[in-house]
Amino acid sequence: MDTLFSHVNIVTMNEQMTLWQDAFVGVTDGKIAYMAKKPPEEQPKKIIDATGMVLMPGLINMHVHLPASGKPKKKASDPKKLVKLITSCALTNRIGVSMCEGYAKTELLSGVTTIRTVGGVADYDTKIRDLAAAGKILAPRVLASNMAVSVPGGHMAGSLAYEAHSAEEAAALVEKIAAEKPDLIKLMITGGVLDAEVVGEPGVLRMQPELVKAACDKAHSLSMIVAAHVESPEGVMAALQNGVDSIEHGAQPSDEMITLFKQRKAFQISTISPALPYALFDRSISHATYEQQENGKIVFDGIIALAKANLASGVPVGLGTDVGCPYITHYDMWRELCYFVKYCGVTPAFALHTATLLNARLAGIDGETGSIEATGHKVLAIPGKDGKITARQIKDLVLAHRADESFEHTVQPKLVYLSTPTELGTLYTLDELEAISNICRELGLYLFVDGARLGYGLAAKGNDVTLPDLARLCDVFYIGGTKVGALFGEAVVISNSALKEDFRYLIKQHGGMLAKGRLLGLQFEILMENDLYTTIAAQALALADQIRDCLASLHVPMLVENTTNQIFPILPNAVLEKLSGKYVFCEQCPVDDTHRAVRICTSWATVKENVDALCQDLRQAMAAPEKSA
Repeated sequence: MDTLFSHVNIVTMNEQMTLWQDAFVGVTDGKIAYMAKKPPEEQPKKIIDATGMVLMPGLINMHVHLPASGKPKKKASDPKKLVKLITSCALTNRIGVSMCEGYAKTELLSGVTTIRTVGGVADYDTKIRDLAAAGKILAPRVLASNMAVSVPGGHMAGSLAYEAHSAEEAAALVEKIAAEKPDLIKLMITGGVLDAEVVGEPGVLRMQPELVKAACDKAHSLSMIVAAHVESPEGVMAALQNGVDSIEHGAQPSDEMITLFKQRKAFQISTISPALPYALFDRSISHATYEQQENGKIVFDGIIALAKANLASGVPVGLGTDVGCPYITHYDMWRELCYFVKYCGVTPAFALHTATLLNARLAGIDGETGSIEATGHKVLAIPGKDGKITARQIKDLVLAHRADESFEHTVQPKLVYLSTPTELGTLYTLDELEAISNICRELGLYLFVDGARLGYGLAAKGNDVTLPDLARLCDVFYIGGTKVGALFGEAVVISNSALKEDFRYLIKQHGGMLAKGRLLGLQFEILMENDLYTTIAAQALALADQIRDCLASLHVPMLVENTTNQIFPILPNAVLEKLSGKYVFCEQCPVDDTHRAVRICTSWATVKENVDALCQDLRQAMAAPEKSA
């Protein structure tokens, strides 16, 4: 162990903002290798007494333009001429890169340990990224975009962005930028405050939808995400409809817009800082024209309104400063957190969580940074189809990790976690589990199956997986008791002999050793006699089928089809409002402006009388005419 921070207070920056007081954090090779409430047995090379101090992750600035300082000017300069000058020869290029090195250092010294650039000069961003990664300059981690793609007359066209005249040229420019190996692609879809010519025009759509789509399709084919400068509702819709992954800035929201965010799994990067001086400063101080001030107010209000709407709807909102705009310097990230609290109504704790772990997740680097934790404990999520993942996806993820030249900086995949039935009530087939088990053994991974609802899977129609199959294919699985009639507890089955050693020590160390643990086992002994376990589950499945039949007779579509005890109907909002006074639904997601998908579950404790009542209430609610406005 290289360094030990002793008696330090740790703010982990997870969703719960867990605070560890008087703790010990050990660092080895630049990574956290130890975190506990007691000192490690290993003697560190260096001990830092951090009594009374707080340890937290560095901030992550998700919207940076490295070549600009943010120093306000009374008279606007011509960015095209400046960029042309600075890229005119080797000497001026070196000066430009050196200037960016200084700005990156300022970000780091202000507490920002990762920056995400979204439009820069030539290939300066990737040069700074690579120099920082090699330890040759003092700078934060850099996620680089290099030049953006704009259109003639568009935002930053000819300075920080290339000009695309057609969809084909937009795709070609993305390919040109990608050849420099940046981390993301940036599009300039709308205008901004400074290039608006009349009041009410900020965010006018400059890049046509077919160009947006061509650029996004090309970027996604190269496995790159797309960020877009957007400052109008029309621009946000065009961006989301054509493949943009992150909306930089924002505009006044609508229900359709929020639905698109969710369908696209897109996110917003809120940048209140650059709009505030134009919107709120006296023009004698900001040197803004009347048109710029009025348009600044429109953008300021739009960013905040969209952030509030997204937060209320569960759409991720990250934070960045748009450094380089007047009054927005490379040491101002802390202000963005303050503005997020003041204008969006979040708590200071949530603002800190957003600027660290959430920003890391949105940037795809939460395996490296964003929270204080010992290495090796991280969930690497794979996008599922109907709640399931495949052997091919597992293999692709692991091989991509092993092929990464900087693999040691990311979490090592070691265990595959499945649940059956899944969170969407679907079941893995025996062929699917066989394939996943085989790929796990081929790649040296453990296979763990969460069986909290296992009884409902074993008894379901069409299931071809048995308990002996699970014991043969898994390293560890568990038989759920709590959700299938037991008073409490689950039965862990360890098939891999190598994992059995010291397991009871682990139970004791983690507070799971019960004085009368035999009572837990007695429950499962009874549940396994005479097929009681699956008989209890079958009763719940029969009642779930009754609800399905009722919904089918009312022509209610399903979010996902399954044969277990979880049902996912898509119901009109008006019907859900009528039923909400009597029933509790677990909401899954909005489907459109007037319908939501919800989850209905039956269990071992469900009785037929309650199901009959629900079906009757569903028929009445679906049959009732809507009230006219």
